[in-house]
Amino acid sequence: MTVSNPIDPTTSADTTDTAGTATAAKPTVLNRRNTLKAGALALAASAVTIGGATTQARAAVPGLTEIFNVRVNARWWDFRFNTTAMTLFPPSVRVILPDGYDQNPGRRYPVLLLLHGGHAEGVNPAQRFPGAYKDWTEHGGIADRQTVGKDVIILCPDGGNGGFYVNWKGPQGAKVNWEEFHIPQLLNWADQRLRTIVGWKTKAVAGLSMGGYGAMVYAARNPQVFSSASAYSGALDVFDINQIAVMTGSPVSDGQLPGSIFQADTGMMQQWNPRALAGNLRGLRLFVSSGDGNDGNPASWIQESTARRTNDAFVGDLRARGIGVDYRFMRGGGHVWPNWNYFFGQDINGILAALPHQ
Repeated sequence: MTVSNPIDPTTSADTTDTAGTATAAKPTVLNRRNTLKAGALALAASAVTIGGATTQARAAVPGLTEIFNVRVNARWWDFRFNTTAMTLFPPSVRVILPDGYDQNPGRRYPVLLLLHGGHAEGVNPAQRFPGAYKDWTEHGGIADRQTVGKDVIILCPDGGNGGFYVNWKGPQGAKVNWEEFHIPQLLNWADQRLRTIVGWKTKAVAGLSMGGYGAMVYAARNPQVFSSASAYSGALDVFDINQIAVMTGSPVSDGQLPGSIFQADTGMMQQWNPRALAGNLRGLRLFVSSGDGNDGNPASWIQESTARRTNDAFVGDLRARGIGVDYRFMRGGGHVWPNWNYFFGQDINGILAALPHQ
C-alpha cells in the first residue's frame, strides 16, 4: 500500500510499503570514520524532519532506502528499509521519541540504540517482517514506560531472529551484515531524519541476551561512536563452549545453515569477541548485568548461567586493565523479561548521564 509521509509532506522519501586474538582485532569503525564524519559535518545545521515545520532536502545514506513509515502513537514511529547490507528481509526500526519532541522543534537529543534478543517474544520467523524490533515495547519490554520524561531518542532496530549483530561470513544466497546496517547506515539515517545531537560520543548502545552481546561488541568495535554500552544477560565471550553452540545453531532461525555466522573462522571470532576487545572500551561508561538462572526453568538456567560465566570473565578482564564497569547480579534471576526490565530501569539514568544534552 502507499501512505502519505507523516514525517514531512514536502520531503521526497519513498513511502511505498514494499511488503509486498585481541591484538588482531582493531575497531572496524576506522573503515567507516569518513562516512560518519561526513554525515556529522553535513548535518550540523540540518533542519527538523519530525515534529517541526522547517524542511530541508536530506542527503542519501549510501546503501539505505526508507520504504515505509507510520506513526504508531504519540511517541512511537515505525520505519522500514531496503539496505545493501542485508537481504534476508527489509529490516525495520521502532523509534521512541522523548516527551515533548513535537512541542520543542528547536531541541536536539542524544540517541540510544536498544537491541533485542534472539528468538524475540511473539515473533514468527516465517513472516517476511518478523517484528523483533517491537520486542522492547510490545513483546515483554517496557522501555517506553521506563523512559517517560527522559530526554533521549531510542532506536529499536531489527537484528534477525538469530543474527547476533555480526557481519556474517557465510550466509547462503543472502547478505547478512547487521553491523553495517546499524552503524554506518541506521545511525546516519537517524542523524538526518530525527533531531539528534550529531557527532562522536553522542550515542549509547544497550541490549538484552543476543542484544547484550551485540551492544558490547558494537561499542568495542566502534568506541568513538558510543559513550555508554550496556549488556543485560549477554554472553560476552564467543569462545565459551555454550556460546559456540548457540551461535553455530542460531542462523537456522533465519533460514540459513548452521555455522553461517563465523564458519569456524577463529580469527574472525576474535574480531567479534567482546572479551578479546575489552581494551577498546576504555573511556566508555559500561554496565553489565546477569542473574544466576536459578528461577526453576532449566532452559533459563543454561542461558543465564552462560551469561554470568562469560560476564564474570569479561568484567575480570576489564578490571585487570583498570577499566571501570558497573556490574550487577540478581540472585534467582533468570533469562526472562522481568530481569531485563529491572536492569534497564536501574541503568537508564547512568546511560543518560554519559550522553551529551542540549
